[in-house]
Amino acid sequence: MYLEVVPGCLVLESGTGSGSLTTSFARAVAPTGHVYTFDFHEQRAASARKDFERTGISTLITVGVQNIQGEGFPDQFFGLADSVFLDLPQPWLAISSARNMLKQDGTLCSFSPCIEQVQRSCEILRSDFTGRAGRWLQEGQN
Repeated sequence: MYLEVVPGCLVLESGTGSGSLTTSFARAVAPTGHVYTFDFHEQRAASARKDFERTGISTLITVGVQNIQGEGFPDQFFGLADSVFLDLPQPWLAISSARNMLKQDGTLCSFSPCIEQVQRSCEILRSDFTGRAGRWLQEGQN
């Protein structure tokens, strides 16, 4: 909901896992958008890819194998993403790359179940982002 994913959006996701969130993104961007999802683990990516084919949504999703934490997102998406979703153990390592992939009015979301992950990510967001994200961070502390 907060990512404002609607039909026609281009979504980048890191941390494909089982593909359940990817499936939700695909349904939200249909029929004209696309989800590019990345996982560092080849077997998980292959399993998710098969599930997307089995459920008939593979035309909306491209699954890549890449360590986004270490390598960032592929340069081909520079400035094109409406939304970027990070589900990573060290999301702060991917924030700079995510920022570069977003359109000027794009939205970044990071799922972090641990407060230390959130704190470290917020430190990077404060130094790396301006505008909307910076305002959100400031408002969230009040």
